[in-house]
Amino acid sequence: MSRRQGKAVQKGGAHVASPTTNLPTETSGIVEGKETGLKPMEQDKGLEKSTLGTEKGLEKGLLGTEKGKDIQEGTTLEKGKELEKGKGLEKGKSGKGKEHAEKNVIGIDVPRQDIGGMKQGAAGVGTGTSLTSTSTSAGGVPQGLNLGKRPADDVLVDPREAGPKPPFPAQEQGHTGASHKMSPLPDYGEQSYRGYGRLQDRIALVTGGDSGIGRAVCLAFAREGAHVICSYLQNHKDAEETKALIESAGRQALLLPGDIGDDSHCQQLIKQIVDKFGRLDILVNNAAFQRKAVESFDQFDAETVEKTFKTNIISMFSLVRLALPHMKPGSTIINVASIQGYSPSPQILDYATTKGAIVAFTKGLAEDFLKKYGIRVNCVAPGPVWTPLIVQSFPPEKVKEFGKSCPMGRPAQPAELAPPFVFLASDESRFVVGEIMAVTGGKITA
Repeated sequence: MSRRQGKAVQKGGAHVASPTTNLPTETSGIVEGKETGLKPMEQDKGLEKSTLGTEKGLEKGLLGTEKGKDIQEGTTLEKGKELEKGKGLEKGKSGKGKEHAEKNVIGIDVPRQDIGGMKQGAAGVGTGTSLTSTSTSAGGVPQGLNLGKRPADDVLVDPREAGPKPPFPAQEQGHTGASHKMSPLPDYGEQSYRGYGRLQDRIALVTGGDSGIGRAVCLAFAREGAHVICSYLQNHKDAEETKALIESAGRQALLLPGDIGDDSHCQQLIKQIVDKFGRLDILVNNAAFQRKAVESFDQFDAETVEKTFKTNIISMFSLVRLALPHMKPGSTIINVASIQGYSPSPQILDYATTKGAIVAFTKGLAEDFLKKYGIRVNCVAPGPVWTPLIVQSFPPEKVKEFGKSCPMGRPAQPAELAPPFVFLASDESRFVVGEIMAVTGGKITA
């Protein structure tokens, strides 16, 4: 771009073109007192009400510059100089008369999503623009959009304060634990999770789907459009609550109780799914058994250790083997490991050992299944999560302080685990294979 003698842009006339505005790559400058397709820029206003949305002179504004200083990103603001890009935009208008939103960081109105009750947007914080859903379909997909303004402090949430923190009421339950008896009740995302059709009409099996992480995944999958089969051991009341959540999203729910540690039950499980739906698109190996914590190693009896391994890892061999003939290229398998696979607690060493095995199981399947079948295999490794597994496994005094040692200062709620499962099950992660996704609240897994 060249600058003509005596034809400089007027003082304070600095505006940044919207990325969506098609402007010529070369300009002839703006001649004083003449129309050249753009209105003359206002004098001595120092970017007042410009598309950058900052105060006069950018005084300690969003770009961090002080009054009178230049912006270095390709646009010169010195008095008497022309703009280096475009021909100057007055109050959000381009040279072709197209209007853009004022007081937006980049000069355009950027769509924002309402996900999990929090407003997210590419424009960042403090743009003065938000997009919220006004209604949802049966599957939780937004149908209407409403523009409105939200203050910056209403956009961000401190993750340390986003869920209940210890101390919790001292409590203890027997095997298998019940969600509706916990205090506080786990958050499964009933009031926060919003679906966007990312799993529309897919058939998903979630083991251990009656409560805990499994229920949150069932809910999220259903709101993303999937029909969901919930496999569980014996807690029928919790399972019925999960079924109601799936059906409230307008999706089909199938409850299949039984012990997945038994290979014959796994055979019947897959057969019933195929008889009803004809195929399986998503397999989530989530179910797990965790015994009461022991005080010393000699308390690990052979029978309980065997049960732990049958439920937690041997069942995965059975279900994957039986499901494979009914899964097509593009299907996904998601296994559930744990922070215990990386940082095992001696008191639940049988459980921790199976979680380490699941990491190896995932990595061993991933490349082979991708090359042979076009099926992606990944894994989620949670940290401390507020589920019935906790209150059935630990003494009341430990439950009371559960999650306190986590860098987050609290345990996760099941709803906070669902989004990674949706990501790994959807086409958005089509290039992600053999990944162990740690959702640990800050605990390091590698």
